[in-house]
Amino acid sequence: TWPLAKEVVEWAGVGGDEIQLRVGCASDWLSSGKLDTIDVLLLDHRGTVYQDDLRAAEAYLETDGARVLADNVLLPGAPLFLAHVASGGYDVAIQEVPEFMQPELQDWLVVCARRPGSSAAPTAPRELRQWCAEVDEICWASLQ
Repeated sequence: TWPLAKEVVEWAGVGGDEIQLRVGCASDWLSSGKLDTIDVLLLDHRGTVYQDDLRAAEAYLETDGARVLADNVLLPGAPLFLAHVASGGYDVAIQEVPEFMQPELQDWLVVCARRPGSSAAPTAPRELRQWCAEVDEICWASLQ
């Protein structure tokens, strides 16, 4: 993610004090107290915990134009993240993209903008939490 982020920054022609790249879990960076506002939050790790990082970052996404980009939302899946952003607090756009190294498969890149004054999302249904556990099991098994 770091090399790709640097390429995007260079392509955009920004740098210096205009941008700060942070690699790692957003919730870890936010708890460190080393971040101010977030303009772009890129989620591209374990989809079953995207909603945790997003919840931790929400207070920092208050600027106009702040965006959340989440990759791999369909494959392997981020059902709790989808439930969170679909609860009404976000404007959501889903882009279908070919899966990396498997162009015959379609995945989703989700782009979200938080609506001003939106309230916390309700707890996701039990079925979605179970689905997340199953997604994690499949992912961990594929690493064996």
